[in-house]
Amino acid sequence: MGGGCQVDGTGGGVREAANGADVCGTGGGHVGVRGESLLAEGGRSGPAYHAVLPGDMHLVVRVLEAAREVDEREAASAFHDLARLRHPNLLPLIGYCIAGSEKLLLYEYMEKGDLHRWLHELPAACPDVEDRSNETWEIDHGEERRPSAAAPAAVGDWPTRHRIALGIARGLAFLHQVWSHSRQAMVHGHLVPTNILLDEDLEPRVADFGVATAAGTAEGDVYSYGVVVMELVTGRAGWSDAEIGWARTLVREGRAAEAVDPRLREWPEWEKEAVECLRVGYLCTAESLEKRPTMQQVVGLIKDVRPFSTAAATSSSSSSSH
Repeated sequence: MGGGCQVDGTGGGVREAANGADVCGTGGGHVGVRGESLLAEGGRSGPAYHAVLPGDMHLVVRVLEAAREVDEREAASAFHDLARLRHPNLLPLIGYCIAGSEKLLLYEYMEKGDLHRWLHELPAACPDVEDRSNETWEIDHGEERRPSAAAPAAVGDWPTRHRIALGIARGLAFLHQVWSHSRQAMVHGHLVPTNILLDEDLEPRVADFGVATAAGTAEGDVYSYGVVVMELVTGRAGWSDAEIGWARTLVREGRAAEAVDPRLREWPEWEKEAVECLRVGYLCTAESLEKRPTMQQVVGLIKDVRPFSTAAATSSSSSSSH
């Protein structure tokens, strides 16, 4: 079988991806991948590049190094099925290229970057704000020492963080449900903030699913989601088992408010809702698999934290569709 390329249903040739060369022909054009466009060096799937299609269409090209030995027909079938998986909170596969052992996946490029970058790294647009993204909270004999917070207003906005938490839950719940084409549920297996991208409206898009062999489980995804929620509520990065235990202890002892990011304490209602979300994170990280909620249940729990805002958003979306 010869190589092939599919980008939004259009066919084209495939060019050798060697030494940073052009990698995919698309109807007379090509996807340009330059060395300086490297976005991620590896990870479980392979390196990712920022590429540009003719017409100034920006996208991400993921090189699947772990799939070199996969048969071309098998890979094409799997990629075709993956491209059919659509949800507002999933990063859609918009194309793929196969040339022998070379297998590339094409995704929409998100200029806002990933959740880790948004939550912890200072945007270039705010040079007057002190960058504390490299500071961490330390746990010493059960007591936390927190650096003072300084961040753009958007990061300190609880409604935005709640909306992100809800969107992630919805995307993950969709993956876990049976979807019509394959009739099979799917697990993510590696949900971390760097695999959660943000669009222009800061709506989350779960990425890096369905492209790597992982011994993941739905319960494992729920646990990972719980850790992401803890990060959203506390504003701290790098969660070890000890830090997860610390957060769980505060919730169990009724002291969850002590873990809330100081940037979220501007309004009492925000702090109260953040505490409720942290309790959801507590449920998700239960040691017993049987005690963890399903992601569909988590969606309901997160919605109930801000029922008015989620209902208003749903109503607005319904109105705009008529």
